[in-house]
Parts: sequence; structure tokens; C-alpha cells
Amino acid sequence: MIEGDHPPSDDMVAHVWRTSDSTWTAPGSLIPLIPEGRGEPLFCVHLGNGHVKFFGRIAESLRAGRPVHGFEAIGYRTRVRPPVSIAEIAERYVRELRAAQPDGPYHLAGLCTGAVIAFEMAHRLRAQGAEVALLALADPPSGMPEYDPSWGMNDLYEFRLGWLRTTWGLEDRVADLPRVLEEMKTRITLYEPEVRPEDFYRLQVLWAATVFAQEHYEPRPYDGPVHIFAKTRDDRRVRDYWLPLLADPALCLIDAETTRELLHHPLLARTLGRALAAES
Repeated sequence: MIEGDHPPSDDMVAHVWRTSDSTWTAPGSLIPLIPEGRGEPLFCVHLGNGHVKFFGRIAESLRAGRPVHGFEAIGYRTRVRPPVSIAEIAERYVRELRAAQPDGPYHLAGLCTGAVIAFEMAHRLRAQGAEVALLALADPPSGMPEYDPSWGMNDLYEFRLGWLRTTWGLEDRVADLPRVLEEMKTRITLYEPEVRPEDFYRLQVLWAATVFAQEHYEPRPYDGPVHIFAKTRDDRRVRDYWLPLLADPALCLIDAETTRELLHHPLLARTLGRALAAES
């Protein structure tokens, strides 16, 4: 099996699919972020790029004394083909969650694309008769599809490369990569220190696969309580898209320009911390 992809293939999506193992060979995705605490844990679902470890630092200020565990994306650490269905991802994460905590109440949070996965997980848990005491969607997509609905994974991958070029200056995919990756690790903790240049373009395919799954997901009405944390500029779109689906929503608008700013905002920590404390 090929261990790295530096320089990247000209047809990276197909290359990853040809040179990776079956998604069903992947190890578990659930990792401890803050293992110590009292009460039922808070389970957090990763960003679209698959990363969740960084949330451990954020969660210290909002966890209300609870342990915190995180789901990393399938394929984040091992070379397997990522799933391209929110339903499949949610089903696998629910199995892991219930192995770790067999009975409710459950406390779920999802970050960006992970909010969509957490939303589907909550549906499945409730369908199994379990109690979901808290569901928090942090910076969820403000309407799907967010991209051209005709796009496949190649289109999303190329879109991602365009974003890397315009936002991070990745003009030369080989020469510029060490600098860009280091900046992404240190400035916004978008990747953890262990991520290597050889992993980078495979992880962009993982992003494309996860977003492809998001774009083809059809959320259905949910009758439990939901906390939504959204950027102020997304107010109208979030209200139009998400609120009609929710029987008991609590919308918290935050003046933030990026997902990172929103996740680090003290208003999110206070609001989610109070909600978690109330469930103790």
C-alpha cells in the first residue's frame, strides 16, 4: 500500500480510492478528549476535515465537569476509503457511542459538517428509544446544498484546492505545501502536529467525501431540543433552513467571521456550559 501522496496525483480522488483499503477495515473513530469527569460524557463530532482533537482545549471551558469524547472522521488516521453517506457515518458512530455508553441520556455536539452527522445520530438514537438530553449544532451548514448540487467529489476536491490557493497561498502544490501546512497547524489548529505533507492531499479528498455526503443529506423534522450556534451573518438562512425542521430550537447568534472564532467565542462556552450543567 502506498504510504503517502507527496507530490499529489493529478487525479487524486481516483488515486485515493484505488490505493486505499475498504472503509470497513477502519479502526474505531471515538477518542477521549477529556477522559476525567462526572456524569454522562459530551460526545463531539469532527469538522469537515476530520479533525476533532483540538476541541478538547475548547471543551475545558464549557463541559460543566463532564468527560468529553470526540469522533474523528473515518479515514483521518488510516488509509481507507471514506464513506460518502451521512446515514452510514451516523450509524457507525452510534454503534461506537452505545458501546462506550450503553444507555442515555446522551449529550451530542457537532462542528460544522459534524453538526449534520450529530443531527442524524440524534435521530437514530431516539428511534432506538434512547434519550438525547442535549444536541448542539455549532456552525452547521446554513442550507444544503451549499455548493453546486451537480458537483461530484472531483469538483469538490478542486474547489478545496482553489480555497487553499486563494486563502493560504498554495500556488505550487509541492513547494508551498510545507509552509502552508505549518501555518494551518499553528495559526488555526486546522490540523494536528502529527499530520505530514504525505497525508495532506489524501485529507483533502476526505474533506471532499465528507462534504459530498453532507450535500446529499436530506434532514428530516426533529422533535427534541436543539441548540444552534450560528454566525450572525447566517441568521436568516439558518432560520429559513433549520428552524422549520425543529420543534424545540434555541438559536444563539455569535458575531464571528469563521468557524474557529465561533467555537472559541465566550458566548458559546457560557451558553453550552449552562445547558450541560442543567442536565447534570
